[in-house]
Amino acid sequence: MFKNKYIVEKYISKYIPDDIKIYVEPFGGRFNVFKYLNINPIISIYNDINYYDNIKANYIIHTDYKEVIKIYDDINIFFYLDPPYLNKEYLYKNCEYLNRDFHIELKDILNNIKGKFLLSYNNHNFIKYLYKKYNIIEIKDNKVDEILIKNY
Repeated sequence: MFKNKYIVEKYISKYIPDDIKIYVEPFGGRFNVFKYLNINPIISIYNDINYYDNIKANYIIHTDYKEVIKIYDDINIFFYLDPPYLNKEYLYKNCEYLNRDFHIELKDILNNIKGKFLLSYNNHNFIKYLYKKYNIIEIKDNKVDEILIKNY
């Protein structure tokens, strides 16, 4: 969702592996998570269908997240995914992912990737059920109630 520097530095950054060679952010947005991470991959790839200033990445592409995952999936890839949150789609301008089918589709895609992923979501029982076979980390404090899901 709408990340901020506090969330990235306090929570997300501690679950990012140190040995990332290629970093890919399939669900971009105004807030570029990569620029707040303390990692130095060989290549960083940022995707969003919109154009924003102040994005830090070696490559910026503008296509559907499914294409990004399909094109870049490899054992040396690390994906950080921050999709529209379930039942919070109204917070996103022109969001096309307005039903549970999108969240199921994303889970099915991630079930079959070769690379590592870290996925941010709202703390919702349906999402936790979808990803029950993965490592789920609950993040709760006065500023956030989210989960991080990882396949490593």
